[in-house]
Formats: sequence, structure tokens, C-alpha cells
Amino acid sequence: MTIPRNFNSSKNNDLEKLVGKKNIFNTMNEANWAFDFIHDMVTQLGIKGPGDERLAITYRRDRKAIHVNFCSWLLLSFSKDEQNQPSMYLPLTESSELNNYKAYNPFAKGIEKRRIKLYCLPFEDVQQLPNSMEENYEDTIQYIRNIFETQKRSQYRIHNQINLEQAIFYQVAREGLLLNGLDLGNIDEDIRYFWLTSNPSIWDVSKIKNGETVFYTAYNEKRNKRRVFKAFESAQPKDKILFYESTPRKEIVALGEVVEGLHTESHDGFDEPVEGVSFRYIRDVEPISWSRILDVEELEDSSPIKNGAQGSLFELSKEEFEAILAIEDTEIIEQHEELPEIDFTKTITIKNLHFEDLEIIIKQAQTALKNGKNIILTGPPGTGKSKLAKEICRSFDVKYQMTTATSDWSTYETIGGYRPEADGTLSFKPGLFLSCFKHPTTYQSQNEWLIIDEMNRADIDKAFGSLFSALTGDAVTLPFTAESGEQVVIHPQTDEGSSAVNDFEYVIPQDWRLIGTMNTFDKATLYEMSYAFMRRFAFIPVGVPKNISEGLVESYLSHWGIYQYSFTRPLAQLWKLINEYRQIGPAIVEDLAMYTEEDGDFTSAIILYVMPQFEGLLDHKILEFIHRVGEMKEIDVDRLLNFAYDFFQIKE
Repeated sequence: MTIPRNFNSSKNNDLEKLVGKKNIFNTMNEANWAFDFIHDMVTQLGIKGPGDERLAITYRRDRKAIHVNFCSWLLLSFSKDEQNQPSMYLPLTESSELNNYKAYNPFAKGIEKRRIKLYCLPFEDVQQLPNSMEENYEDTIQYIRNIFETQKRSQYRIHNQINLEQAIFYQVAREGLLLNGLDLGNIDEDIRYFWLTSNPSIWDVSKIKNGETVFYTAYNEKRNKRRVFKAFESAQPKDKILFYESTPRKEIVALGEVVEGLHTESHDGFDEPVEGVSFRYIRDVEPISWSRILDVEELEDSSPIKNGAQGSLFELSKEEFEAILAIEDTEIIEQHEELPEIDFTKTITIKNLHFEDLEIIIKQAQTALKNGKNIILTGPPGTGKSKLAKEICRSFDVKYQMTTATSDWSTYETIGGYRPEADGTLSFKPGLFLSCFKHPTTYQSQNEWLIIDEMNRADIDKAFGSLFSALTGDAVTLPFTAESGEQVVIHPQTDEGSSAVNDFEYVIPQDWRLIGTMNTFDKATLYEMSYAFMRRFAFIPVGVPKNISEGLVESYLSHWGIYQYSFTRPLAQLWKLINEYRQIGPAIVEDLAMYTEEDGDFTSAIILYVMPQFEGLLDHKILEFIHRVGEMKEIDVDRLLNFAYDFFQIKE
């Protein structure tokens, strides 16, 4: 990078607008250095002279700032900082040595793999950039050039200031500009900006591309004022318009301008002349979808977003207008990215959990996952299956989503389906499984494992649907269309190991795993799984301790942080007795210990945590348990019987 070095402060030529204490540059030397810097940058971007429509040099009168825009991005800005010293925003790739500089991120989400931001630096710092930052800058400029290698025009070109553009390339034009100032009469700061929603079933932009104007009434057929009527009153000739076509397209498709403000004309459907505004077409816009507009943070409070684009004419600020156009053409090159990989050589470590067969459980899980199997952890309630699943994910350093299955599940919840948008239309939204593979806004591939608690509560065949084929290696085309218009597809990762960045292709990484949990009380429902689905899983038992003793209970109490517990013997006795009727894991015993820690009220603890586990047990078995546990002096038999008669509807 050829950066002019060490300009010296000269006599302050208090020239109008651009040079002077109250303007962008303090001295002529500063101004010349800045224009030389712009020339160097645009040359690296492949701009050889004025007239290249990829370049737009604009002037912000309200902020006294010069902006250099390349294609869809603002890349450089000159203005005064809070101390009234010349500063500039420079495009750099995020790094630790830039942490002390203020940063701004105006770039569209999802286009850049690297983190590019505009950093605010004083002139002096830019003139003395260390080698590492200079290399960062050059590499970033080359990267930006590659991103936009197929884009032919900047949407900001309509604001281009010819005098500023010529001053970059021609010394004579620069001298005249800096001596005489910029003609602000050419700056369109009085222009307003609007969004016009059209219904393609009534009229579309193609009907006015031949130079005709369209008259849009400010009243509906019932003679009621249209929503946001004030926008019609504000529109004036030369104001800029973004044409948005509603369902089924739901896209901004063209740029236009106001030909005549609010006036009266005869119009079809009205018995008398009606007020309205006339517009004309200027050029096509690379379609910008409603979903992409919703992703732009700067537009959250804009009138079209607040109203769900339901209405006709909405006024935009200049910043909102430019933020929308900045989305145009940002998906220039189909990007591919490497899918994230999981290191299965890492050892599973279990924290804050205690299992009698811990080494066996870890070995089984480690081996199954490494060999490409999904796993289902089976066992009685309270054995720690859900916590174990999370610990497995933590051990492999993978992100995960966790959910609990229900009998109401269908492919709508698991795979996805059409859901209503704010404007009343429908669009495809991914379900639990698909959301593991792709970020919802950037469409970047991801590998988030899925933990399904109590998996067999769901009707497996109904809920998992297309995932059957995808998990067995087949590509599946779903009966849904993404915002891009493409059919939604699920397929396993290919040998190439990369994935296109788009909104319709969901790639299941080779390293993705599903971890389910299942209570053995419900093991009969295993048979609802098809064999093709079952063979994708390894079933790992997570059982209760085989030999329950006071010593075992004491070890658990210590593990749970319960010290000086006075009821170890009855707790061990109770756990052993419960397991003769229905096995329960340590987690339920922990609940019993915590409840009885203060006063030893085992009767209440049994009602709260044990009796509900007996659902489905034969009546005589429940009564038998109550009478046997009633032999313990800590138990109130009558209270347990009364609860059982009521809860289980047992006849006395």
C-alpha cells in the first residue's frame, strides 16, 4: 500500500466547505493526503477512473463527511472526531490490535466469512500503521474486491458527487474543488425516501418500465384514507421510491421516483376524482426478499417493518433507504464453507454425576459416537440420563439443543413447515432437526447436536418422517419452498466436506449426533421405532446401583453436598424397598434427602417424589408397598393410604 507520509501543517486556508477549522479537513495538505489515500484504495479495487458505476463518492452535509462506497458497501469515511481532529473510518479485518479503536459494522450479514468492520482512526495513526495492520488493510481490500467481482453497479451511485469523484483522479479538478468548495446545490438532502407496496395481482412494476407513470390513490375503494396517509402528503417530485411486490414474491424489485405529489385524478374504481401520488420506474433492483430485510438491525424501527409491509406508501429515512439497497447484490458468489468437525478422540469426562458403572457407560458412549452411531440412554427415572447427555456434549466441546418429546410431535415440529409472517403470508421455517444444521439468518452451516429427552413419548414414525432417509444416507427433497424460491433439501455431508451458503440446502454433518433418553418404564414403545431407525442408534443402559447400603448413600450425600445428614439408615432402607416395586435413580433419592434433611418427614417426601412414580402399578402392589414402608417408624401409614386412595382412585 502506498500511503502518503508525514504531511506538514501549513498555513490554514480557511476554504469554503471542505477545508477549514469547522469543515472536514483543517489544511490543504490534509485534504490532498486524504484524496491520495482514496485514489490508492479505489485503484486497488480495480477502479481506473471516473465513471465506473461500482464507485459512489457521497457527501453528508449533516455530518460534514465524505463517504467512499464500493458496490454495496461503505468502505471509507472522512470527518472530524469529537476533538475536532480529522479522522477516518477504515475497513479492516477484526484483530486484537484493533481493540482500542471504535468500530462500526455496516456490512450485510452472512456475506463475509471473516469479521470486517470500519475502524475509526486518526489521520496520524493511519500514516504510521504498523506492518501487521498495513497487511491487514491490503488483504481486506483484496478480499472485498473478490466478493464483488461480478457486481457492476453501486446502489449509491444515484448520490454520487461528480466533483468529488473527479478530484480523486484529476489534480486540476481537485485544486478547483478545494479552493472553491463543493457545490451543495447538487446534494440531494431535500429528497425524501419511500417504500411502495404493490400487489402483483393488481399491478406490477413491469407495467411501467416503458416510461409510463403509475397513479397510486391515497384512499381505498371505500374512500377511507390508506394506512400512513401522512406519507402521501409528504411525497414530492424527485423523491426516491423502492417498489416492493407483496405475495407471492415478497421482494423489493425496483427503484423509482415521485413524478407528482398529492394531486387529484380520475381513477378506475372511483366514481369521482381521487387524491393520489404518481410514480415512475428508474431501474431494476436485484430482488431483496422480505426475510433478508427483517434481518437488518437498522431497519427494526422502520415504518414498513412495524406495519408488516401491510399498507401502501411508507416513508423511510435516508439511512433506512440506503440500508435496504445495501442488501442488493450481496449474495454475489455462491459461497461454500467447510463443515465444522468434531474431535472424537477427546475423552468423555463426567462432572457432578455419580454412576456405579461409570467406566462402562463412558466406554460404550465413546465407542458408539466415534463409530457414527446416535445413542439412546435408557434407564429408570432419576438416574441422570439427561445430565449425562449434556456432559457428553460438553466433553466433545459441541453446541447442542435440548428438547423434550411429546405425543403431539409431527414433522412440523421436527423437520419444519410453513408458518405465518407479519404480513399475513406463509414462509418455510425449519424445525428442531433442521435448525441444528443451519443458522436461521446468516445461513452459515453449523453442527449443533440434538438431545431429545424422553424420546419415546413421540410417535417416532410420524414425528421423524424424512429424517429416516436422511439418517440412512439418502438425499430428501421436502414439499416446501424457501424464500429463495428453491425446494428445501436435506442430505448427508458429501466427501467434499463443504456446504453452500443458502437458505434451502440442509447438510447433515458426518459428525452430527442425536442423543435420546428413554425411561425403561416405557420401553415397550421401542417397538414403535422402525428397524431402519433403530439401527442408527446404540442403546446404552444407565441403571440404578445394584447394592444399596448406608455406605453408598453416604457417598451420594457427600457428592450432593449434604453433610451431617441424620437419616442415612432410613433413606437407604427406603430406596432399597422402593426399587422392589419400581426402580428409581439417585436423582429422586437426592430429592428425598434434601426434603428430609431438616425434620425427617419421609411421609411427605414419599408423597411428593415417590408415589407419582407408581403410576401404572397394580393397586394391590401399591397398597403392599405402603404397608411395608409403614413398618418404618418415620412413616405415617394413614397419610400414605389416604393419598393413594385419592391419587390412584383405589377403592377402600
